[in-house]
Amino acid sequence: MRRVLLVGWGAVGDTVHAIPAIAALRTHLGRDGEIWVESFLTSRGGVAPHETAAPHILAPLGLVDRIGHRVVPGGRLGIALIEALVWRAVLGRRFDHIVMLMPFAAQPALLTLAARWSHRVCLMADPATGAAPADDRPLCWHLLETLRRQRIAEVPAAASAAPFLVPPEAAVRESAAWLERHRRHPDRRLVAIAPDASYPANRWPTERFVALAQALEASGEHEVVLCGGTNAVVTCREIAARCPEVLVSAGELSILGAAALFRQCAAFIGLDTGTTHLAAACGVRYVAIYGQRGTGRWYYPPCPTGVVLQRDVPCRQCWLTHCDQPGHPCLAGIDVEDVLDALRAVI
Repeated sequence: MRRVLLVGWGAVGDTVHAIPAIAALRTHLGRDGEIWVESFLTSRGGVAPHETAAPHILAPLGLVDRIGHRVVPGGRLGIALIEALVWRAVLGRRFDHIVMLMPFAAQPALLTLAARWSHRVCLMADPATGAAPADDRPLCWHLLETLRRQRIAEVPAAASAAPFLVPPEAAVRESAAWLERHRRHPDRRLVAIAPDASYPANRWPTERFVALAQALEASGEHEVVLCGGTNAVVTCREIAARCPEVLVSAGELSILGAAALFRQCAAFIGLDTGTTHLAAACGVRYVAIYGQRGTGRWYYPPCPTGVVLQRDVPCRQCWLTHCDQPGHPCLAGIDVEDVLDALRAVI
């Protein structure tokens, strides 16, 4: 029996981007092979760890045989613990391949050494240089390319472009029951808004989300549902207190239940956060409001079914969890009308 170990971050966005690669592996191995996953969460810059998502997404989709998740410290210590797990797997020889699903700006030295020492360790970065690929396509494409380059699985050329997340029937029933209980205007187009992000540097001003929801309500054509995980509940309720017609699903649905809800929406509006990646993977038309803390298109939504709004600033690619510039210029430069114009275009 062939067995593959996948090692990756366990937040919503990282897990969603890994789905096409895992599905390609599943098809290649068939049911005679096994896919094991070890997912990790970490905290950085005083920000609490993301929601543990990998088991709640991958297990119900039936893509993996075993899945574990661990919380590790941020920084070099956390990477060292992950490296130790990889070396243990290499030396134990329980796996035919060990695939790193983690993007790094520069590959940690011990992982590079493991890839040079054993052909079974597969990295996105080039083991000869330790450098990550310079291509600016979304992360899901890089993961698929890793499998193709290492000849671990045959990957269709369009696999990273088409929507790829189909919620299971239980999630569809969950979302349908929630909508049946809460919708006030079922004749209107449903628009989902995810107004929160794990990192403060990725957050658009709440006042603008209030104005956005009010404008959509006033049109008489849209019904707004505010969504996100448990960390988004406070922000969603703050907006709902000033927009009494909006619905709030944040914290009330499972991750795949939320995905099923998004598939019932005419459009989705969100930030640089896992919920946006989840909606895009379902094929929902989206408007993504992005700052400039990250690196290019690597962390864009996985499917090109919408638009990403960004403003160029001199302090781009800062990687800060809290913006240190007065007025947070990269996000403050995007106003409500910009979002409404983009929404009209994608709908």
